[in-house]
Amino acid sequence: MAFKVSVTFLLVILFGSVYQEIEASRNITRDNDFELEEQLRILNKPPIKSIKDETGALYDCIDINKQPALDHPLLKDHKIQMTPTSFPKGFPNESPKQSKIELQHVECPQGTVPIRRIRKKDLITAKYVRETQSFDTHPSSTANTGQHIAGIYSAGRTFKGAQAYMNVPNPQFCDKDQVLSAYFEIANIATGNMLFAGWTVNPSMYGDNKARSMIYWKGAQPGCINLHCKGFVLVNNRVPVDAVLQTSVYDGQQWEFGLKIHQDMCTKNWWVTHTKGNISIGYWPNALVPGLRGGGSKVAFMGYVVGPLDACSPPMGFGKYPEKNFRHSGYFVNMLTVNKTYETVGLGDDWSEFSDKPKCYRAKYYGEQPINGYSMEYGGPGGDCNP
Repeated sequence: MAFKVSVTFLLVILFGSVYQEIEASRNITRDNDFELEEQLRILNKPPIKSIKDETGALYDCIDINKQPALDHPLLKDHKIQMTPTSFPKGFPNESPKQSKIELQHVECPQGTVPIRRIRKKDLITAKYVRETQSFDTHPSSTANTGQHIAGIYSAGRTFKGAQAYMNVPNPQFCDKDQVLSAYFEIANIATGNMLFAGWTVNPSMYGDNKARSMIYWKGAQPGCINLHCKGFVLVNNRVPVDAVLQTSVYDGQQWEFGLKIHQDMCTKNWWVTHTKGNISIGYWPNALVPGLRGGGSKVAFMGYVVGPLDACSPPMGFGKYPEKNFRHSGYFVNMLTVNKTYETVGLGDDWSEFSDKPKCYRAKYYGEQPINGYSMEYGGPGGDCNP
């Protein structure tokens, strides 16, 4: 396959290497430790108020004008944009189909934003991955990495945004060394600049099996997941970037989580918006991703799993191959993209399915369906995925 998915596996590698945390910790020198402490000092700002959520995670309510993003050297004198100046023509507000997930709220005071307090272990994992893993990876070269994906993509034209509704399958595992995710990406293949949005279950990172929303970026400089580095600008005082999500039940109730990413026509900033209630939580300033100023050249929607190399790979979705039964698989529905003239359009026929291990995981694109709109399923049992 000629298509290059470095953008996909940048996030995969970040999530997938969390089980190497112990090894990473051993490699931290005294100088590295001082550096990490300094990063923590910068990222964990003095809070106006602190709130513990239902999972025990601590969120700090930080003055919106003192949030870590504004410490980025590219954002010196940056003026916060509180709302998008525009939305693409035809961007829908709600899904016509399944029950929408009620977003977790962290009730920070007006003028502040909720930021999950970052621990040293979070930074250790991210640092280890940056230094030891390649961020330029083709699906066929993922053998023996423990990371697997299945999804669809399209490339070769200009994208100014994308949206999708995803079900959130109830996790089929309890091992802290495994990760389950689904997300979509907008990327410029030539520059390597990329943006991701979706959800993840990551016991090593969060200490439990709960599903959470997530974002990721990479620009001219290394980026990060969520707010583990300076860059993403929060504007909403109630919805964190890593909100806890309700999960769906096999052959039962499906809870949908909807996200949009779009480029502001005026400022060129890239906004992340929850489709339920049309809540914009924040944006990546255009200065962070100069390679995306003219738009992306690729969009992809995918499921993803990871597990230790010495164990069987975990199930993806509900552990079933796609069978055109949206209560049995992980899925994306009502998928849309935004074209170069900022019009919302369907996916069309020029989308390709991909999987690094078809023996274990598959994706199936159904085109436009009467109820689900442009839709696809992904999933598989996992197991011994070696040839």
